[in-house]
Amino acid sequence: MNKERSRRGVAEDGDVRAALDWLLSVERNPKDLLERIRVAQTYYCDNSAPVNSRWPQMSALLLKQDLIAGYLAQVDAFLNDRRAYDLLLGSKIVPFFKHIGLGIGELATIPGATTRARRLLRPNGEHPDGGIFELVAAVRYAREDFDVEFIPEATERAADMRLGAGGLDKFMHVECKRLRPSVYELRETANAMELFKPMEDLVHRRRLNMHLDVNFKVELSSVPKNYLVDRAISAITSRILLSGGYPWRDEYAEGLITTASLHEVRADIAESSLIVGSKMARLLCGRRVSEGTYFLALSAEARPDDPRFIDSVDFASVVTWQCSSDSSVNARARHIRSKLADIDRQMKTAEMGIVHIGMDAERDSGTADLRRSRNLEAVRSFRAASNTVELNLHYFLARVTESTAWTIDETVDWNSRLGEALLDDPRLLMGATEIDSEIAAWHLPPP
Repeated sequence: MNKERSRRGVAEDGDVRAALDWLLSVERNPKDLLERIRVAQTYYCDNSAPVNSRWPQMSALLLKQDLIAGYLAQVDAFLNDRRAYDLLLGSKIVPFFKHIGLGIGELATIPGATTRARRLLRPNGEHPDGGIFELVAAVRYAREDFDVEFIPEATERAADMRLGAGGLDKFMHVECKRLRPSVYELRETANAMELFKPMEDLVHRRRLNMHLDVNFKVELSSVPKNYLVDRAISAITSRILLSGGYPWRDEYAEGLITTASLHEVRADIAESSLIVGSKMARLLCGRRVSEGTYFLALSAEARPDDPRFIDSVDFASVVTWQCSSDSSVNARARHIRSKLADIDRQMKTAEMGIVHIGMDAERDSGTADLRRSRNLEAVRSFRAASNTVELNLHYFLARVTESTAWTIDETVDWNSRLGEALLDDPRLLMGATEIDSEIAAWHLPPP
């Protein structure tokens, strides 16, 4: 981290700080962990700045060789260094650590929690989402007066933890699974970036103020690399002036090209700076955008102390995109049947079992609905050999809002043979505002 830069946090939160302090206290070499955090923050700062007037398009700014250090770098930045804090990454990470911090007193009494935390802190270890999810679940049950104990790792795989008391007449075993984005999803996002790069070059060559909105009807891997550029040039060179923009439809996609509202961006930065992100995209295209569904290309004067923000802008364009191809939607809406079979094998020795499966919500509501319905059908039709009595599906939707440092929504589908849930609230993240609605979070506007 640049030691010349003054460090000032985004907010002081006692629960988040308690979680970070606890992890440092259980780590056998806390000085080494602090150094790893500093390295991860330096990596973020170096890679979040624009290069040759090209701003980073995505928040893939975590050290791949030490992901947990990257996670803790965001937690530390939230508390101590706003330059190293990323609004999207923070919304995916900080809420879980706040929840862990809420239960520090309980964690100190849970057998095996320290061992589980040390395993989480290993560099080059398992993806941290799984270990964090387990600690969150342990805290949630402990806060409702269950006796919680992590089951030690053994040669034969078993559940993550054991519950007692809480009115139970027998032990409950709890298994937690945190699903990661599929290979298809990662590849599709990479394909979208490859389609955008030639468009970004065109924006800089022509100094364009353009909003290109596209809905792909085929898989992105089959779209020609210069497809977006060709559509943009057709609009630029058209001899017909259309007040409503330039629509198109062909075998690859359909879309509309209009002038971006650059004046809205300039009005916003007249007396303040603006981060290159979802708010800028909203100003340029005139509607809210979800993370992962837009790309920005611009030339601007970056703020000296934090180049993620701009103080003035010469030109800017935004591409908003989605893919409604059946192949894409079906691949992204993968169901959980294979995970259920794996979990069932782990629970075979449990007297009674509870399962929590967590996953990120899809970027578009249509795919999120399809995935949810398929997951529920997989749960209903699965015939467990173990005595699993409750299964909860948790969908997490991290949001970048214009008024908060982090926001995450949790939607839960509770499935049980017990008649009522063990937890008063089936959500794992505590302290959130409950919305009195049956509508999934992805159908609700950001708070």
